[in-house]
Amino acid sequence: MNESTLVITLRPAPAALERLLRLVRHRGFEPILIQWQPRALRLVVRHQRPLSQLTRQLEKLADIESLTEDAV
Repeated sequence: MNESTLVITLRPAPAALERLLRLVRHRGFEPILIQWQPRALRLVVRHQRPLSQLTRQLEKLADIESLTEDAV
């Protein structure tokens, strides 16, 4: 299993975090760490599928302003 870290900037919208996490779980990725900073979210996911499969779907969410992969 691989682990990857995403840094996501969310719009301040009701249930934005819930929609994001629902999409992550439905795509077969396991969130293992969530760190919240003002308007920014660091999300570590465990996965067997290509990370690009998740990032393409996340970029389609209206609640996401920016999304980058953290090379930590």
